[in-house]
Amino acid sequence: MTSVDKLQRAVEIVRGLPTDKLHVLDRATAITVMDHVTYHDWQARAQAHGLISADVATWLYNNLGPVWMPANDGWPIGVDTATKFVVTHAIGKVALALQLRGLVAA
Repeated sequence: MTSVDKLQRAVEIVRGLPTDKLHVLDRATAITVMDHVTYHDWQARAQAHGLISADVATWLYNNLGPVWMPANDGWPIGVDTATKFVVTHAIGKVALALQLRGLVAA
């Protein structure tokens, strides 16, 4: 199972949560324009430094979308709550890995 397969599997698991839990997650995963830019930066840095594969970086990029979209709380139209949550969680792990290596400020 590849890393992208694992991310997709995590999305499927989150999709199985009760609707009320998904509603809470949806509100918690709204991102600002600055979050969007920062997430892209961290994703690109992590790939450049070999912390994530090109496949994972592409998956993150595609789900973040090239531009911030206010109509879906900052996410591309069509990106569901489960995917938002998994991307947000993965970006958090990427950020920590970058911080531990001194590649971004703590």
